[in-house]
Formats: sequence, structure tokens, C-alpha cells
Amino acid sequence: LLNRTATYACTLTLRFEDFALDWAGCLSKLWDLMGITDSKTIYALNRRADKHNMNRRGAKKNRHVSHTSTDKRSLMRSLLRSLPEFQQIEEARRKLGYPL
Repeated sequence: LLNRTATYACTLTLRFEDFALDWAGCLSKLWDLMGITDSKTIYALNRRADKHNMNRRGAKKNRHVSHTSTDKRSLMRSLLRSLPEFQQIEEARRKLGYPL
């Protein structure tokens, strides 16, 4: 995937290690890529995203993982797959040669 998209201007490559080393910087790059510039919106997004930062002070290992998340994930997947946009994404992935 990286080799196929690295030359596109709208491609942002972030690794797990990038988030571990500079959480705020990675989020800033994401918001920039999406064109989000309003400081209040960025603040709200950062606050919501912070619960996923496992390197923050006071974070407990695996606390973000729910023992019931599999059921929720299955429900979400079936809902997403029922949307017409999902078929468009699958078709685009097929044309690009990505596995489905």
C-alpha cells in the first residue's frame, strides 16, 4: 500500500512508532491533511482522540480494549457493508489491486 500511494500528495504515512514518539504531532498532521483549521474543532478532536493515546500519563495497558468489543465490531461491520458507499470503496480497491 505504501509503495502504491507514497507519491500522491494526499498520502500521509504514519507508523505506530510515530504516534508513540509524537502523539500531538501525528494528530496535527491528520487534521492538516483533512483541512481542519478551526482551533476549537481541533481542541475537541484532540480531547476525544486522547483516550486512544496509550503513551499518555496515567494510561493503563489495554484499558481501551473492551471484552465485548467483538460484538460491537461485528454490528458496525455489517452496518458499514450495507451502505452503497462501501460497494464504491470495494470497487475502487479492486481496481487498484488491493485485497478485499
